[in-house]
Amino acid sequence: MGNNSAGGYSGNGTGGSSPGSTANGGNFGFSVAGGSDSENSYLVEGQETANLIGGYSHTSVPFDFIDQVEIKNSGISSEYGGALGGVVNVIMKKGSNGYHGSVFTQFENDAMDANQISTVARYNPQSSQTPMSWGTTDPAFQEYAAKKDKTSDVFPGFTFGGPIWKDRIFGFIGFNPEFNDLERGVNYDQTGGLGGGLGLVNFSQNTQTYYTSARLDFEVTKKLRVYASWLYQLQKLAGEGLPAPDSSTGLFNVSSTVDPSAYSHGVAIRLRTPQSMWARITALPRVSF
Repeated sequence: MGNNSAGGYSGNGTGGSSPGSTANGGNFGFSVAGGSDSENSYLVEGQETANLIGGYSHTSVPFDFIDQVEIKNSGISSEYGGALGGVVNVIMKKGSNGYHGSVFTQFENDAMDANQISTVARYNPQSSQTPMSWGTTDPAFQEYAAKKDKTSDVFPGFTFGGPIWKDRIFGFIGFNPEFNDLERGVNYDQTGGLGGGLGLVNFSQNTQTYYTSARLDFEVTKKLRVYASWLYQLQKLAGEGLPAPDSSTGLFNVSSTVDPSAYSHGVAIRLRTPQSMWARITALPRVSF
């Protein structure tokens, strides 16, 4: 579960503006029942995961770990008192009396996608203002359309669930790593660049994210169930800083004036997101007719 841009702008608001009216939400935002993103409540197994500032969920759950997604846009009970828009609750898969599982993979690369880099309006960095009798004119206007990056995204994984103690204890586990590679080239021999025979220099980044989920259910009685759910994400980022991409129409790239060593610093950042664990006791109501 994650958030993507929505509406006519790049964001859907974060509470400071109406949904779809500004880019206040950056690349995040969902509108439910007319509310902005920060007015929604994003839950995983009933646990709040929304970002306190932007409102969007900062917990990602692979689809193959999900059993159900509940979306409530009206008649919301008091336990969701902080939600003025909608409530989105993700219910994870769990074990049962029958063994079940799956092995899967997803693959995507730049050949399957359109260019993800937006066209940018700019002044020509190789021109300057022109003095006139009444003042100066701006440098020449340009629309800078970037070349596509070379990307590769591999998303393999497996899930497995079943009884540990038949009719009493059930377990489920899932593992779904993501291996994302990005490569971007800059031509240093273009007019105005550093030159020196550097030619095309490639810069790359590699991001590895390890999604792991586990759940244990204990049926104390037919009306009382206890469970604990654990969701963990470990992310590693390695490679280089990325310069601005070359133009697809031959316009000058200012990054070609920066020495490649400024980017090739061997970034090796280990990001460990906080693990999430939930436990809950569920009492099944007795209904009499």
